[in-house]
Amino acid sequence: MLFYDYGFFENLPFYSQSLDPKGLFNGITAVTFAVTCASMLMIASMFEMWPIPQLLKSNNQALLGAASTITILLLAGLVYYVFVNRLAMDPMDFMVKGPVSIIFGTFLVQNMMQFQLFSDLQQPLKGIVKTSICLVSAFLMFQLYQYALPLLVGQTLSTGPEHGYATEIWIATAMLGVTFPVINFVSGAFEFWPVKRGK
Repeated sequence: MLFYDYGFFENLPFYSQSLDPKGLFNGITAVTFAVTCASMLMIASMFEMWPIPQLLKSNNQALLGAASTITILLLAGLVYYVFVNRLAMDPMDFMVKGPVSIIFGTFLVQNMMQFQLFSDLQQPLKGIVKTSICLVSAFLMFQLYQYALPLLVGQTLSTGPEHGYATEIWIATAMLGVTFPVINFVSGAFEFWPVKRGK
């Protein structure tokens, strides 16, 4: 609540002044940066945090955790700066096309493959290959959800802040709020049953 301010939605029907935390930063900026951090963490997981442990040459969990956190924040800040500040992408548009799609792509590469994809490769090659597949999957899945939107909703939705980011929110929600739990449920709880039969 300290960081989020949704006052820019004030003239839209769903806005409630009593629910707005009125924090330090524009709410979209804060959410976008937080989700960017999550996507960078997902990519780092495919690299198994390489090369941080190798550089530190230490198994101290507190030191590894602090170094990893700082690295993720710096990477997220750099990515956000390049795409939003330098390339002038709308923050919500960037978040859905970039970090949200990358997170979903990571689920496909990691969870759907039960974390076994390219298990015989060493880092950083394993991370590079996994991340490449993740980025291709992210692009394709965004295109798929964008195509499916009018088919499932029954109409096209508007984009941008003046329309409450209707398209962006639908795609992000469909990807991470609906499809991912189903994937995780099937791959984790049921171990792909009945597609994958037990011995």
